[in-house]
Amino acid sequence: MDTNGQSNKISNLLDIATKLYDIELKRHNDASHPLNVLIFLVDNGFQKHKSLKSINQSILDSYFQNGFTILMNIPIAFGGTGENVKTWILCDLPILTYISIKLNNDKLLPVHKKIIKNISILMDENGWRCKNCGNIGKFRGPGKKDDECPLASLNVLRLLSLTKSNEYLDEKEKAIETLLLLWKERKKRRPYLFAMGTDFCKLKYPLIWYDILNVVNALSYFQSAVNRKEFIEMLKIINQKVKQNGYKPESVYQFWKEFDFGQKKTDSEYIKNTIESIQDRIDRLTTST
Repeated sequence: MDTNGQSNKISNLLDIATKLYDIELKRHNDASHPLNVLIFLVDNGFQKHKSLKSINQSILDSYFQNGFTILMNIPIAFGGTGENVKTWILCDLPILTYISIKLNNDKLLPVHKKIIKNISILMDENGWRCKNCGNIGKFRGPGKKDDECPLASLNVLRLLSLTKSNEYLDEKEKAIETLLLLWKERKKRRPYLFAMGTDFCKLKYPLIWYDILNVVNALSYFQSAVNRKEFIEMLKIINQKVKQNGYKPESVYQFWKEFDFGQKKTDSEYIKNTIESIQDRIDRLTTST
């Protein structure tokens, strides 16, 4: 996708990505943060760029308390310390690990496997709850202690999509069940304020937040998910939107306004390619049964 018109934009993103440990993460849906810029880069084939090699080493060097950390500042009012600290929360830990594996050409190092093992130990009966490595005060997000965190469970599934099909089977099924149940109960529940209503169903890119395209994309890697009623319902919504409005984004991040998914007037090749990739995976999974 790196056309001549986008080369400068990608170069700017690469520069931002190198600042991963220089800018504190204040909210996980900050589209301009290096963490979310890296998600875009590794999802679109830029992980082999030479400027990103040092980034992966920085991620590997950040290992602490069974996980990769990121610089974070959680206000005292929200239960944090109000200070910059390298830490991990269970919604960003899988993504940091996902990025590191992608930067390692999709190959899992022993440290990646160790982190996935730790994540599996943190699995609860309803998925993955808001937990952290223990150095950020009493913060646990805006939800009940026993609620599953939709974003954490989604990001765990994204991470597990990089593992072999016969590995972490219980964890994969738990993540799938959690996401599908959240959709099924969407009119009754919104754990950690993650509703699955009108805004959730808007097409948007990149895949950095809890929305329909991100959820369906993650689920589409797994045969046990794609034939489920809840998955089919979400996919139908996506396809109906495409039929009615093409591949135009319905919600945009201003940070990405220079890209085709950062405006609402024309089709986005990134969204189109994502949806076509989802359908390709579904076709392969359903024809292999």
